[in-house]
Amino acid sequence: MEVVDACPVCGSGSRSLLHDGLEDRIFFCAPGQWNLYRCTNCGSGYLDPRPTPETIGIAYDSYFTHSAPEIADTGGGLGTVRRLRRAFANGYMNWRYGTALIPVIRAGASIAPLLPSLKRRLDLRFRYLPRASEGSRVLDVGCGNGTFLRWAQKAGWEPYGIEPDAKAAEQARGIGLNVQGGSVEAVRDYNHFFDAVTLSHVIEHLHDPSETLRQLRQAMKPGAHLYIDTPNLNSLGHQRFGRHWRGLEPPRHLVLFTRPSLTELLRRTGFDEIRYIKRTEVAGHIHSVSKHLCQGGYPYPEPKLFPDIAARVASMRGLLNPDHLEFVTVVARASCSPAKRS
Repeated sequence: MEVVDACPVCGSGSRSLLHDGLEDRIFFCAPGQWNLYRCTNCGSGYLDPRPTPETIGIAYDSYFTHSAPEIADTGGGLGTVRRLRRAFANGYMNWRYGTALIPVIRAGASIAPLLPSLKRRLDLRFRYLPRASEGSRVLDVGCGNGTFLRWAQKAGWEPYGIEPDAKAAEQARGIGLNVQGGSVEAVRDYNHFFDAVTLSHVIEHLHDPSETLRQLRQAMKPGAHLYIDTPNLNSLGHQRFGRHWRGLEPPRHLVLFTRPSLTELLRRTGFDEIRYIKRTEVAGHIHSVSKHLCQGGYPYPEPKLFPDIAARVASMRGLLNPDHLEFVTVVARASCSPAKRS
């Protein structure tokens, strides 16, 4: 265990206790209880005390990225309706990202943009990457079992991964991906090397997110694409469920951001052209799991065709005020000026 005497996001020592006695009720593999504090300067949340980098692996003993990645782009075995849906989706992905997926209906390139939910789901699969040119390199930090890197590879990107969890890294390397173990230190010698870097539900797991982003900025070419997705501490789900909110996930989630606090961190560490994605469709799942946790139940309920009314309201409110969506989802650009030192 280690003590955290200052906010890992902004460095301020001013804080208030947000939740105490939190437990791992998601994967049930991390012993102990945890206190979450909120920085009164930037609004981020962080655990104190917390596991050290050497002991945090215990909390990932039964993590979901230990399963092998599954990517199917053929219509074999699908019913007629599902095969048509797959073909339309492939038509969009082939046009937008340069894949060569089959079966394909080229009209999907025109139809998907008319269906915002479908388009957003497909874009999130590729994390809004630009079209790859020859030799384009993408780094996925915390790549897990390599599912995203496989998709990026199909779109013409040269994939690289970093994964501290040995079990997950083994799965990724088992399908031929270039994945290094350990932390972002693994790419400290890669100066201006990557054309894109992604962190999907990773930044909240980092002991020092500020330094990590600075190191990644150094490894990225000026103008390179950055994608981050992370739970939003200001979400309506957290307001509704408090200590039972699915996004807390102690002790794996060491730091929790808000939209303003992540924006400021990105600017400070060398990124600009920051643009946020409105992800309203995740509210149903997050609220459903949180509701089960609130009732003392198992955190993985059977999926519902329709979310509860409160989740629907949260989705609509999120469209009006994105600061309260369940996730902070952002794309940004590595600026041409160096990162500032705090």
